[in-house]
Amino acid sequence: MSTTNPNSPRRGPLTEREFNVACEVYANTGSKHAAILSISGGATDATGRPSRRRTLEDALRANPEWAARWEEARSLALGRVEQAIAAAAFRIDTRPIFDKSGKLLGVQQDSRPSNDMLKFMAKKLSPEWRETKQLQIEGTIDHSHTRADGFGLYLTPDDVLHLDGEDRAKFLELLTLIRNRRTPENPNVIDEPATRSIRQLDSRGEVRDSE
Repeated sequence: MSTTNPNSPRRGPLTEREFNVACEVYANTGSKHAAILSISGGATDATGRPSRRRTLEDALRANPEWAARWEEARSLALGRVEQAIAAAAFRIDTRPIFDKSGKLLGVQQDSRPSNDMLKFMAKKLSPEWRETKQLQIEGTIDHSHTRADGFGLYLTPDDVLHLDGEDRAKFLELLTLIRNRRTPENPNVIDEPATRSIRQLDSRGEVRDSE
C-alpha cells in the first residue's frame, strides 16, 4: 500500500515562471539538483529526489524551445566553471608555515584542492572534460614578455572565454604542460631562451665561439 505526503505539492505541468527559475539556478550554480529543488519547495519523492524532477524532464522532452534554453543555461554554467579553472591556473594559493615559537618557516603553495573541485563540476557539465582525465591545472601563468620586434603577450583568465569548449580544454592542458616544465632555476619557461655561445670550427679548422 502506497502513501503520499499530504504536505507535498500536487504534481502538475511546469509553469513558465517555474522553468525560468530553474534555468537561472542551473546557470548560476551548474547544479541540476539545485535547479529542481528551487521549484520543488523542498519536497522529495519516494526515492529522495526532488519531487519536480520528472516533471522538468518531461517538459524538456516535450518542448524543444525549453530544451534549448536549458542547454544554454548548462553552457553558461560551464563557462563560469572554466573561467574559474583558468583563474586558478593564473593564481597560486599560498599559506604561511610557522614553527611552535611562531617563527615563519616558509610558505606552502598549493591550488590542487580547489582545482579538483572545479574540474569535478566541469566533468558533470561537459563530456569534453570527462574525456580529459589527466588534466591538471595548478600554479600560476601571468606572463608579459616583450621581444625585440615589439611583440608582446599578456594572458588573463577572461581570455579563455574567447575559445570554444574543445579549444578551452586544449588551452588549459597546455597551461598544465607549461607549469610542469617550470623549475626554480627556470620559472618562466615561456620566455625565449638566452643566447648561448656555440663552439664551431671555422674554415681554417680553428675553434671559434659563435653567438
